[in-house]
Amino acid sequence: MLLKKEINLNYLENWPEHYYEIKDINERENILKSYIEKNPDSVDDQNRLQLLQKRFVCLKDHKRADLFMRGWINSKTLTTENIHFFNKKRIEKEFRQCLEDLCILNYERSPILHEEWKSFAQEFILSCIDSHSYKQIAVGIGHVSDKNVAMRIAGDIDHITKKLPASFLLEDECKELHDIMVETYQQMLENGEQYWNDYCSNLR
Repeated sequence: MLLKKEINLNYLENWPEHYYEIKDINERENILKSYIEKNPDSVDDQNRLQLLQKRFVCLKDHKRADLFMRGWINSKTLTTENIHFFNKKRIEKEFRQCLEDLCILNYERSPILHEEWKSFAQEFILSCIDSHSYKQIAVGIGHVSDKNVAMRIAGDIDHITKKLPASFLLEDECKELHDIMVETYQQMLENGEQYWNDYCSNLR
């Protein structure tokens, strides 16, 4: 016999303080909907639901695809290409799609979106810290220092939210996400502010 999964009422205490602690996206959506049912006039939560459903699209078997992560990974792939006359239009078109996935283009800016970007920034940085690809010097050969891992993460943030957008005059559109990524990086990493300053100094 299958029992209904009870909503953890602790998540609803001091709402939305614990919203991003709900890691299962389907559960997060259900709890959010239950809150909206009891508080139908909450515009912020209507916006949260709209953004959740925009970011996490439904797949088969109740799985969800994270379009923020897709947009970020596809943008990172584009940073590896040398942009020239023959491929610039194609890369710009693909990059603009990435920015739509990240809700940078064609989505209304709001504090709710900033919260979602902040949550994404935290998830991205944690995934990098746990990733073998950020820690390895070469495939299966040695490991880099914590500082070098931090430099690699900083490089991704810089290239995806500043350098690549600059190639298509999209720096202003990406500035808010850039600032949130940098702020989160500095807050989460031990010596994060110093690492970011060191990275920027190396660019001069």
